[in-house]
Amino acid sequence: GYQAGTSVNNAAAAELTFVGYRAGASVTAGSANTFIGYLCGDEVTTQGGNTGVGAQALGAEAGAHNTALGYAAGNVCVGVDNVLLGSRAGVAMTSANYNISIGKESLKVMTTGDNNVAIGNQAGVATIDVDDAVIIGDGAGAANMDSDADGTVLIGASAGAAITSGAGNTAIGYQAMKTSAHADADYH
Repeated sequence: GYQAGTSVNNAAAAELTFVGYRAGASVTAGSANTFIGYLCGDEVTTQGGNTGVGAQALGAEAGAHNTALGYAAGNVCVGVDNVLLGSRAGVAMTSANYNISIGKESLKVMTTGDNNVAIGNQAGVATIDVDDAVIIGDGAGAANMDSDADGTVLIGASAGAAITSGAGNTAIGYQAMKTSAHADADYH
């Protein structure tokens, strides 16, 4: 595509595949990157091992070893070893690492959380910073969970939708802990 890989100027920049308008346009020395789509990986410069497929996927200066598939998936992902599948999945991950986010807008606004698994449409959609959480189901963990909610396990549609700060909570089933009664208490 037009301007794809235009900045590659270093022998260390090897094993590269760029397809689409400005895909990988800023890569200078990063190796083993694959960017397919409009503006996909267009601001990545030196990091390697990234795979982005979709318009604006991994669009910013990505960290290393991230995989993003879908429109704007991981668009500002600077963390490492994230797997982001779905339209706008993990779109705001500025320093989040080792996360798996599958589903439209799953972990959409997360910036700093690590070691999380979110599966489902808008699973963990408003969460900015939580670690070691498992969020599975349509709209599960929909509130803004912060670092005080670390270790939370939510399984089921809308499960834990009200949890913002309760640590180590487990909610399993349709709409379990959806309302605020006990949602922010620890270990329920």
